[in-house]
Amino acid sequence: MYLLLASSTVATAQNVNGTTAGRNIPHAGNDMNDFVGNSDTLNADTLGWQPQGIEYHEEIPDTTLQHSVFMFRYKPYAVKIDEVSYPSLDPTGFQYHDALDAMNGNYYLTRGVMGQQHLALYQTLGDALHFRLSPDVNTGYRIRPENLWLIQTKRPYTSLSYASSLEKDHRVMVSLSQNVMPRWNFAFDYKLINPDGNYSNSSATNHYLDATTNYYTRDARYQVTAGIIWEKFRIDENGGITSDSIFHNRSIRNEGGIPVLFDNMGSVDKNLTAFAKQSYNTVRPIDRYRKRITVDTLIRIDTVTRLDTVYAPDSYNPDEYVSYVVTLEDYDTVILCDTVITYDTIAPFKPRVINTGVFGMDLQYDREKHVFVDSTVIRKLSGSLFWTNDAYMDSRWRNPLKIMIGVKPTLMHAYMYGGFRARLFALNPMASVTVDTKIGMVSASIEKNIADNYYKNGYRFHASLKAYLDTLHRHTIRAEVVFQGQDPDLIYHNLLALSGSDKKLGVTNIQKFEAAYQFKEWLDWSVTARHVANNIWIEDSATVVQNGGSAWLFQSRLNATLHWKWFHYDMQHLFQYSTDQNQLRVPLFATKNSIYADVKIFKGALRAQFGIDLRYHTSFYADAYNPYTATFHRQNSFKVGNYLWGDIFINLQVKRASIFAKAGHLNALWESHPNYYLLPHYPGNNFGFYYGLIWKFFD
Repeated sequence: MYLLLASSTVATAQNVNGTTAGRNIPHAGNDMNDFVGNSDTLNADTLGWQPQGIEYHEEIPDTTLQHSVFMFRYKPYAVKIDEVSYPSLDPTGFQYHDALDAMNGNYYLTRGVMGQQHLALYQTLGDALHFRLSPDVNTGYRIRPENLWLIQTKRPYTSLSYASSLEKDHRVMVSLSQNVMPRWNFAFDYKLINPDGNYSNSSATNHYLDATTNYYTRDARYQVTAGIIWEKFRIDENGGITSDSIFHNRSIRNEGGIPVLFDNMGSVDKNLTAFAKQSYNTVRPIDRYRKRITVDTLIRIDTVTRLDTVYAPDSYNPDEYVSYVVTLEDYDTVILCDTVITYDTIAPFKPRVINTGVFGMDLQYDREKHVFVDSTVIRKLSGSLFWTNDAYMDSRWRNPLKIMIGVKPTLMHAYMYGGFRARLFALNPMASVTVDTKIGMVSASIEKNIADNYYKNGYRFHASLKAYLDTLHRHTIRAEVVFQGQDPDLIYHNLLALSGSDKKLGVTNIQKFEAAYQFKEWLDWSVTARHVANNIWIEDSATVVQNGGSAWLFQSRLNATLHWKWFHYDMQHLFQYSTDQNQLRVPLFATKNSIYADVKIFKGALRAQFGIDLRYHTSFYADAYNPYTATFHRQNSFKVGNYLWGDIFINLQVKRASIFAKAGHLNALWESHPNYYLLPHYPGNNFGFYYGLIWKFFD
């Protein structure tokens, strides 16, 4: 039996757990939340009506932001959002002062100033087909639509952070997000990186600003995402003048190859990107529900004027009924009624390969402007039109065969220094097919460049396999094959035109073969073989080289996160071997290790982490940077690497606020001649002390 309280005012029926009876009835404490997570075992049959909308497969969060703030990625040619994250309160962000340190599996050579250009140690040739002005020297810092976080919130979300150092480095980040309607969100992000450099005339002032919005209808048939990204990178550098004290103090002023040009050299990059993505599902993507309401009089109590104890029948189940008391003012009678609300699920049709599907359209505008002695400007208008039969969004069904076909039109105009002009119109057809089962997935896609000018022969074929070795998907194996022809970037055509050469550049052909194994989130190991033919690069004399040779690049990458109680060890190891270092130059080995303790004290009120971060890579002839052309070029006079780099750190977290401090490049304190050049003639930062605060709000 359950105890009911009846009163002449209002009585509340409770179950044995003390929670309100009828808590599972729709909207109880959840006013039309259209982005509550759903899984294969969470549906209307068990929890009442919860419109699925976008299909969120939620990960288990580590913060109190669960079910309050949802973050997801922009995915071209996708109509479903299948991965959701949460703004993490985990303080393991001691690398926060330099975003590149935190990029999983990536290692970078830097010119020594946080916020300036970087060169990746891990080559990713064949991973995408690009229309580019030149290789992006701001890799890791530049924001693209694909690496933006889009947000849906039940409560407004704000993140504020500031980092600095004893060397007057400044880093500011502000994020604001709020839903103006249950399914319509606006978000805003701003970031400033402003460090001093190592030279007498070097610094960086980088600004980033983006604003995004996303909306979907109640049944998720129509979805739209739009945004704008503005970036300004101002970099002052002198290239390493021999009169700088850093060369005298390190006894390196007589080394050959020290550049003495580019005195008071500076450059400014101004980038603007605006994009919009929308899709319409012609198939009803969510469950339908039929609502039935019945009212039954279970007990009649006459002439009740005071609070009495009434016992409900043994058959009364508060989990299935909502109980309340109605007071009739004209009579001394209180009637205890139970309202029974039931929802019958009308299941959608089983997924059919042949259906009217989803139609989508993407549109993006890019303007890149690089200002130095002369200016380079590129304007590009690109987009895609596509159709896919992957129209079913109910979590209990999956389409066994997914098809996508489309076309990617691109209109580009580039004006580069020296008077070089390039116009391009391309119409790239594309298609993909995926076989999706409970034990794994096989997919293949193809894209072809059909252009009227510089880009004529590019193509990309990609096939992948993912298989689950157990029913819980803890063990996963992956395989990938890529055949790609990459057209040369416009910078190479420009340099050829400046030299007066009539040489014609061909495509770089790349074949990629990869196998990988993943165990939960703890271990990810991949082995990759890339064959590169007709590679292209720039010599130190600004001469473009494409000699028709070929080389194999073998890579093995291991990412692992190990922990036992309070002990944590996060590791990233990279092995690479090039059969021809003239074609492909890479270090043989690179590693990054974070060893730290993670403890909670004061009854869990304070979380603390403290440990050491170690980085290392073997020596090799790294490319040099030319600030005049904003490109990297080959050099054979100076090896970098074979130097261990160590930081110590501590992080403290109280509720939603995290404070961190880091002593960077600690071993420089006792090195008499530290070989810490990360690029030729650009030393890394010397010993420094960094600190910062991250505070997050969601109210």
